[in-house]
Parts: sequence; structure tokens; C-alpha cells
Amino acid sequence: MVQLMPVVSDPPAERVVMHNHNEIRAQAMNAIRRLAEVAQARMATVTHQGQTVARAEVLNELADKLEKNEFVLAVVGEFSRGKSTLINALLGYPDLLPTSIEPTTAAITLISYGETPTASVVFADGTVKEDISLEELRAYVRGANLDGSDLKTRLTQRVQQAQRENRLHQLSYEDLSREAQAQLHRTVSGRRVKEVRLTLPSPFLKDGICLVDTPGIGSVNPEHGEATRHFVHRADAVIFLINTDPVISASECNFLAFLRDHVRRFLFAVTKIDRFTEEEREQSLAYTWQTIVNFADIQNPPIFPISARLALEGRQENNPAKLAQSGFPAFVRALDVFLVRERGQAFVREQVAHALRHLTDLRNAVEMEWEGLTVPLEELQQRIAATRPELEKARQAYQDILRSLERTTQDILRSLEGPAGINFMRLSMRLQEDVLKQVDEYDWKQLRHASELIPLFVRDRLTQELGQKLSEITDRVLQLRIDVLSQCRSIVSEMSQNVGLHFRSLRTPREMDIEFDFDTNAFYDELKKVSTITIGSTLALTIASVALFGGMGAVVMLGGLLAGTTLTPVLRHRVRQQLKRELPKPLSELSHTLLQNIKAEVLQHLQQFQTDVSRMLDSAMSSVEDTLTQLEKEASSTEFNTAERRATLAAQRETLAQIEDELTLLIGPGW
Repeated sequence: MVQLMPVVSDPPAERVVMHNHNEIRAQAMNAIRRLAEVAQARMATVTHQGQTVARAEVLNELADKLEKNEFVLAVVGEFSRGKSTLINALLGYPDLLPTSIEPTTAAITLISYGETPTASVVFADGTVKEDISLEELRAYVRGANLDGSDLKTRLTQRVQQAQRENRLHQLSYEDLSREAQAQLHRTVSGRRVKEVRLTLPSPFLKDGICLVDTPGIGSVNPEHGEATRHFVHRADAVIFLINTDPVISASECNFLAFLRDHVRRFLFAVTKIDRFTEEEREQSLAYTWQTIVNFADIQNPPIFPISARLALEGRQENNPAKLAQSGFPAFVRALDVFLVRERGQAFVREQVAHALRHLTDLRNAVEMEWEGLTVPLEELQQRIAATRPELEKARQAYQDILRSLERTTQDILRSLEGPAGINFMRLSMRLQEDVLKQVDEYDWKQLRHASELIPLFVRDRLTQELGQKLSEITDRVLQLRIDVLSQCRSIVSEMSQNVGLHFRSLRTPREMDIEFDFDTNAFYDELKKVSTITIGSTLALTIASVALFGGMGAVVMLGGLLAGTTLTPVLRHRVRQQLKRELPKPLSELSHTLLQNIKAEVLQHLQQFQTDVSRMLDSAMSSVEDTLTQLEKEASSTEFNTAERRATLAAQRETLAQIEDELTLLIGPGW
């Protein structure tokens, strides 16, 4: 029976950082909603990509993003490392996810906050089953024989029997392959579950966290490893679980090495520390620390020794000493700091910065209108007439920028190919030669991990081959951004100067309004990440299918038992030959897929940049357009109450000043 732990109204001490972040997020959200009210009262609009929308609607969307802000936190590790127990402890549901000494989790499980517990299952064919009880959940997140132990036992018995009957020579590659295929059918039979979705009224989730339980690394089903690799790419942060005994495995080391570009978002938890002495724990932690440094290339990896079992017991027994002994409070504090620092602050800053741009436009509109009320009607009409051409001139310059940006974007994409780009056909041929040569050199142990080692080998080769070109693309993107932003500043400055000749109160948008953060190192890393994920998707699944479910996988499992027998060289040759037959196709596809994915990443970035530029210039020009329209309406009205309008504008000026102070303080230095 699933039991809900007691929930306290005040945040636990270890969650103060997340609580403070959410307080700031709430303040920003409320200030932006008040700004939307000003925009609504003024009936302000903004033009974006040819569409005129209410400015209040845009501002409320920013506030909605802050309200729904979510941290995606994935829990990753080999089978039986304690992932499910850790998640149960974080959520306060001791029996939520099944835990045992056998590997269990077979599907991605996403858990987010909800006032009442709900569960649904998404199948691989796209169908969804809703309203599953938490008691029924186990049937969907449990998997049988995920570590291949049943297959290994079955094959070992066959070898031993053949040895006793002196007919080992009759053991054929084809027989072993059929046995592996039968095991695969038993393991993945039935409807395949893509993911399970849960909502729970857990205080841990109420802070905007979506917790994700992933299939264990090392499953006999290669689709599990593929799902985990992909989710690491999507997650805001990753908890990587490692046991003290057995120590970090070869599969885990390969996983870290392969995803080296992603591990800056990793926190490492060494689990089940309550089973060992202090000295044993220290030795294990030191070994794990050094291994992570070597394979993940992190000089000071954040590692936390924890016991989820002690944490659950400490909470159930209301025993602070046992809870502290579990290491859980320190781990949760570090996790919150990590999430807020890595994503939370940047997300709030982004929404507040957008809101401040709208505030500048609204303030300019109020000031222009205020000034318009102080001049005679005839003079006001003359000023409006003189301003219209200046605004049209700015809009024409803006369209020229967008056309130039589109041309340069296509030029950058073309530069990835052709005589000056990467010869992907030649690169594909070299890769095939190098990989097949590498396979010939693999021993039994390396063949067992071929689905991990070959993508690693290919990634390292491609990093060398693509490094200079990706660096050139990054530099071109940077220069394009610099040129476009310089042109934007010129347009806004000239528009402000020319309009200012007629309406002195128009303020030039602040420098931050036409600056968009761009970290060249981060962009280069994103291109590398795209390469890594492409390699994994193209190679790992194909190789794993051959290695684990064909004759190759079965033979490699028996490598130790067959050592020294006459079968060893024969079967090892068959393993290598099968692998070499399967590799050319995915390797030849890899180059084309890689090129398309890199181009898609560059295009997505530049399209987002174009959207940002359009939003900024449209916003600045719309504020002038709206004000001119309002002034024309007022100038033609014989019943316009100047005193009443002045009072309204004065109130709006005061409100905008207050909101600006609040928002500026929220993203000020040192926040």
C-alpha cells in the first residue's frame, strides 16, 4: 500500500535556498502581472512577425512562465544502485516505486507536483492509459531480467553440460544466437511502455521540480540505455548514483566518458553508505572521486555520500540524528543550490529582462503622451505628422536587417558543406576503416562493451575532425550577432533622435534592451553535444542490439567459460565478423545525420536570435506607434478631459517607476 509521509507547512531547513528562489520568482511574477495591468489600461499592442497582439497578453505569458517554472531533475545509474529508493526518500513516499535487490525500472518515469496523486502510462505506439492507481503502478515500471542474468545462467548451464558430455565442439554460434533471441522475446514481450507520468502532493515537487527515474545503465535491452542518454540531454540537472560496493563499473565509466560534454550538470551520490565502516566509505569515495575525474574530466566533482534508507527511517521515526547520519539534508541543500545556480537564476533573469523592455516602451509612451498634452492642438498635429515618416524609415531599416540576417544564416549553413566545408563522405570512409581496425584489436572484455566503446572511439575521432569547423561556425555566429546588434542600436538611436526632435520626452531604450547574452564557449559546447547525441543514437543502439541479442552477445557472455577451449578463437572470430558486418551501415548514415543535426542546431539558434531581434525592434517601434495613435485620437476629440488624463498618466508614471525599481532590484548585481 502506498503511504504518504507527513507533510509540514514550513520548508525544511535544507530547502531554504529553493524557498528563497521561489520567493524571488513570485515577486517577479507579481510585478510583471502589475505591469500587464498598466499595458491593459493603455490598450497597448506590440507587433511581432507581422502580427499585432496585446502587450498585456505578452506580459502575462512571461508571468505564466515564472509561475510554471520547472526544473527537470533526472536520476541515473546502473541497476540496483538505489535510484528508486532515493526517489522515494526525496518524495516522502516510502513504497511509491518498487525497490529490491533485482533491477526493476524498465520505463522513464516522470513525477511532478499535483494536489492529488494521479498516474498514466504512455505506450510506444502513442496510446495513453489514464487513471492508474498507485498500487497498479508497479506493473508498468517493473521489468524482468533486465541485467541479462537469466540468459547468462541458461548459457552457462548449456556449456557446463556440453563439457560434461564431451561435446563442447558441437556448441554452435547459431544455437547461442537463438537462445539470446528467445531471451530478448521473454524480456520485452507485451506492450512496450515509453514513459510513466505521475503527479503527487509532495513538498519536494512543489518547488517546481519534475523528478525523472530512468532505466538503469547496462540493461540487456539497448533501448533503455538509449532512453537514458536522451533524457540526460534534456535534463536541467542529473543525479548520478554510484554504490560503495561494488565500486563504479566499466559501464558507468564509459557512460560518463561518452557524456563528458554534459557532466557539468551532474551531482554524484554514493549510496548505501550505512552498510560500511567509516574507513571503507572513505576509501570508496576517494576511488570514486578519482575515477570521475579521469573519465568525466571534472576536476572537483560534487560527490555526496548518502543513505536513502536511513533518511526514510529518520523521517518516519522523527529522528533528527538518524536523518543527519543519512547525509540527506546536506545532499538536498547542495541539490537546491545547484539547481538555482545553474538554471533558476538565469530563467528568472530572462523573464525579468523581457519585462523591463516592455516597461521601457510603456514608460516612453506615457512620457510622450504627457508631453503631447502640454502643447497646443495645432502644434501637436504638426509633431505627429513629422514623426510618422521617421518611424516608417526605422521600420524599413529593420526589414533590411531581417533580410540580411536570413541571407547570412543560409550562407553559414552552406559553409558546413562544399569545398570549404567538411567532406563528410571522405570522413565517413575514414571512420569505417578506423573503427573496423579497432574491432579487430578488441579482446573479450572490450567486445562485451562494444556498444559503449565504439561510440566513444567515434566521438573522439569526430571531435578532432570537426573541432576546427565547429569553432569557425561559432566565430561566424558571434560576428553575425555583433553586426546585427550594432545595426539595431543604430536604428533605435536614430529613431529616438529623430522622434526626439518632435517629442523630447522619448527616452532611448537602455543598452540592455538590445543586448542578448551569447556565450561562445557554451554555443560551441552545444554543437559538440549535438554530435555526441547523434553518435549515440546512430551507433549505440545498433551495436547493442547485435552485441546483446545476437550470437555475438551470447558468446561474449561466455567468454570466461570458453577461455582456453578450442572454441575460443573460432567464436571470437565470428563475433568480430558479425560486428564488422553490422557497423558500416550506421557508420555511413552517421555523417549525413550528424551534418543535418549540426545544421539544425545552428539554424535553431539563429532563428531564435532573429525572433529576439524582431521582438526588441517591434516592441520599441510599437510603443511610438501606439502613442502617436493615442495622441491623434485625443487631438481630434472635443470632449477630451485633459485634467483627468493627466491624473491617469501621473498614476501610470508612478506605478511604472515602482515596478521598474522592483524588477531591477531582482536582477541586480550579486543576486
